Amino acid sequence: MKQSTLILVIFLALLSPLAAQNRFDAALALGVNLGQIDGDNSGHYTHFGIHGGIQTSFALSPDPDGKLRMLLELGVTQKGANKANTSIHTDLLYVEIPILITYSLFSSRLRLGVGWAPAILARAKVTDAGVRDPASEKAYRRMDWVPLCADITYFFNRHWAASARINASFLSIMDNPSHGTYRVFRNNKGAFNNYLSFNLIYRF
Repeated sequence: MKQSTLILVIFLALLSPLAAQNRFDAALALGVNLGQIDGDNSGHYTHFGIHGGIQTSFALSPDPDGKLRMLLELGVTQKGANKANTSIHTDLLYVEIPILITYSLFSSRLRLGVGWAPAILARAKVTDAGVRDPASEKAYRRMDWVPLCADITYFFNRHWAASARINASFLSIMDNPSHGTYRVFRNNKGAFNNYLSFNLIYRF
C-alpha cells in the first residue's frame, strides 16, 4: 500500500500546476470489466470485475477546444480469469494509473485515446473449488509495468459520457510461469492481463 500512497501523492502533485492554468477538467468513472489472462490455457472474456477512478485531462494543443489532450487517471480495477472447464478462479485487484493521449472529433462529442496504464497489484486471490491457493497467489508480480490501452469515449452532453477501453499487458504478470503464451517477441513468454472495460463518466 506504500506504493499506492506514493502514486496518489504524485498524481495530486501533477494536478496542482494544471489547476493554475485553468485548462484542465476532472471526472469520475465507474464501470465494469470483462477480463481474461492470456497464456493460462484458457480464453474468452468471462471474468467479471468492477472499475472506479478519478480522471483529469488537460489541453496539449492551443486551439480553444483543446482537442489534443493528455488524460490522467487513478483507478482501482479488478482483473483476472475464470479458467475454462475447471473450478480455478483468479481475481486480481490493481491500482491502475492510465496515461493517455486523446483527440476529440465531431465538436468534441467523440474522444479517441491511446496510452500506457501501469498497475500495482493490491491483492491476488486464486481459488480452486472455493479453496485458496497461496502458492499461485504469490506467483503474481507486484507491478504490471507495460499494459497498453486504447479508449473511445462518447459525450452525451457537457457532463455525461460513456467509454469503452481495451487494456493488454505486454510483460508477464507472473514470475516463472510453468506455461504461457508469447507477446510480440519469442523471448517474452508468460501470462498477460487482457480486459475490456465499459464505463459511465461524469465530468465536473
